[in-house]
Amino acid sequence: MQRAIRATRPRDIVVPPAPAAAVNPGTVGTAADWLLRFLIHPQPDLSVARGGAVIAGNGGLILCPALIDLARRLDVPFVGANGDHAAVFAGPIPGSVVDAEVLARACWALALLTEVYRAGPTVARSGPLAQLRGQLPTAADLLLLAPPAGIEQLIAFRHLFDTVLLPRLSDRVGEWALGPVFTGSQLLAADADLIAAGLLLELKTSAESTITMRTLLQLVGYVLLDFDDRFRLTEVGVFSARYGHFATWELGSLLNTLAGRRVDLQTARAEFRDFLCGVLGYKEVPAAVGAGNAAGQGSGLQLGRVSGVGSNDSVSILAASYVLGTDFMYCGLDFEWWKPTRTKDLAQEIFDWLTYELRTCGDGLDVVLRHILENWTSIYPRIVHDEVTSRSAAPPGQVVVALYPWTGTRWRFELVLPMA
Repeated sequence: MQRAIRATRPRDIVVPPAPAAAVNPGTVGTAADWLLRFLIHPQPDLSVARGGAVIAGNGGLILCPALIDLARRLDVPFVGANGDHAAVFAGPIPGSVVDAEVLARACWALALLTEVYRAGPTVARSGPLAQLRGQLPTAADLLLLAPPAGIEQLIAFRHLFDTVLLPRLSDRVGEWALGPVFTGSQLLAADADLIAAGLLLELKTSAESTITMRTLLQLVGYVLLDFDDRFRLTEVGVFSARYGHFATWELGSLLNTLAGRRVDLQTARAEFRDFLCGVLGYKEVPAAVGAGNAAGQGSGLQLGRVSGVGSNDSVSILAASYVLGTDFMYCGLDFEWWKPTRTKDLAQEIFDWLTYELRTCGDGLDVVLRHILENWTSIYPRIVHDEVTSRSAAPPGQVVVALYPWTGTRWRFELVLPMA
């Protein structure tokens, strides 16, 4: 197996890494992943970045309105709490037609938000996003966060995506998935890069030229987590972006070679599932938690979505999402608002919805609702007196409120409260 891996080793590096002092290598890799998604689908799911924008609120930043603005510039619908837009689709299809530099800058901003989603609000307070504290930033502010070296790296990667990788994938007609999660992702925080009609693909941007055994085992782990064979995987592959090198393995042959014997995939998946459930203390694989991505579930956050109920002649609440962390909580409301000047109606409708849902909700959400109601006296004036859209971001540990239009009469209300 080691000889087979060495045989796939590329010779010459095409995109040398930028100096670490000029650009964060981790951000480069995450931004490259976003770039590939946009080249594969013109409207990829932004829910992970949106989750980062929400969590950044605990670091004293209000970034959701800027992300809404950025989504519009990219011609990507800002999907609410469901967050599954374009995750699975019939491919291949043409990718984004957004200007190359604008798209590269946008992918850098999305990468920064993704890092917050995966690592928590400390990243927002100490990283590049921290320069946006104390203001209500726009998409233009997010686009300016990318350093020149980062843009150069992404433009170079794009050339290799366009000339090497995408042509190799162009004949793979069938079901594609961006950032796929698996049934077993409820047990392990695991989301892959791409599935293209049965091919599970991993994107690598490190300067390491050898495709390591660890990378192959990571891919095999993803395959085993697809307990119910949802994606009908038949091959695995690695694209080494810095070398423009694409290597693939037929799944059955790879498993047999690694094990030194014939492997029945269905049996191996069942054994892996039972092993994980036993180690983690589950009798069976737990159901998905709300609309959360597997990475979010692994971060210690509770994520969920509930249906709205109330309406009057001015406001109709459609749905709500929430995030419950150890030291903060977030609640977002999607609603139709036909008379935006009547903020008292909005405040009353939100209050009515909170009290109604508190009587009927399940675990997790009741903590969120009670905490909001307990702090209502500090929230209500900001809604009624229109302090929401114009106020600066609050410092950590204080209430953060944002209210902004989405599309037409659809509005979004974002609230972050400290958990004392």
